[in-house]
Amino acid sequence: MPTFFSNIEDLVALKAGWMNGEGDPLDPVGCRDLSNQFDRFFDADLPLPSFYPTVDGGVRVEWTIGAWSVSLEVDLESLHACYLGLNMTSDEWEMYEFELMKNDAGDWDLLNKSIRKLVV
Repeated sequence: MPTFFSNIEDLVALKAGWMNGEGDPLDPVGCRDLSNQFDRFFDADLPLPSFYPTVDGGVRVEWTIGAWSVSLEVDLESLHACYLGLNMTSDEWEMYEFELMKNDAGDWDLLNKSIRKLVV
């Protein structure tokens, strides 16, 4: 089973213009830091997300859990992240901001709890 960020090398290897002539390359240090923080703080019993590069050089982390579509937009320089969860059947939504670079589990606990409550 692939582990978190098993495709980190693929994301880091993207060159400028990777998306039809647009798209900034991803910072390898920021990718490594994000990966390390996920490995350290994201609860191992929760579903793993998918990871995508963003055109501005960030990472979009996505989960589909039941009727919920969840995304986490991460700025790789600061590891500031914006969480958006949308229930596709009820139009209920949640939004949070996280600081994922902290060396404590505070915001990671909130992220873990946010994902956990969607797992039924």
